Amino acid sequence: MKSNSLFINTATKSLQFAVLSSSSFKSIDLGSSKKALENSFVGIEKLISDENIKFSDIDSFYTLLGPGSNTGIRLGLTIVRTVYGLNSAINMYGINTLKVLLNDKDGLSLLSDRASNLFVGYYKNEEFVTEKVLKDDVNSNKLFKDKTLYIDKADESSIEIFKEYSNKVLIDVIKNMVDKKDEFENYSKRIDEYLPIYQFDI
Repeated sequence: MKSNSLFINTATKSLQFAVLSSSSFKSIDLGSSKKALENSFVGIEKLISDENIKFSDIDSFYTLLGPGSNTGIRLGLTIVRTVYGLNSAINMYGINTLKVLLNDKDGLSLLSDRASNLFVGYYKNEEFVTEKVLKDDVNSNKLFKDKTLYIDKADESSIEIFKEYSNKVLIDVIKNMVDKKDEFENYSKRIDEYLPIYQFDI
């Protein structure tokens, strides 16, 4: 039986989806995450139609748990939870958004909020740490010095804040989600734990 996976990025600045099967990979980037609800279903329908599969053919779902857009994160989880309500045999996976952005354990991953403050993710003593840094404190914060900065390519606020930094790498979130699929946590038997990482948890 063929396996098909749907990757859902409703958490960051750009609405993205991807389908991965044993023989192909296709993604779609819908740009701004405004009107996420309407655009999500349009995007998913177009993607699976282009791949000539049905929604019921998808057996694994990968979502971002946050940080990011609280509304978007809840939407991504709701899509998967709704499918689970119809078919409890599906596989559900989730991961911290900042882990997906980070390509180097010695670097930092960054994501801005609506006020252009930053969520920062990094490894400290082999443990993944997340913290919030106010935009006004960036220049005085030693955390950013001599580190490679991994930033969502659609995160204009973060790119602007670090425009003078040469040590930044712009990341395509949906591509990284697929590349890091083995790093996602399996929530298939833990539906009650399949929840957003809200800002106040960081």
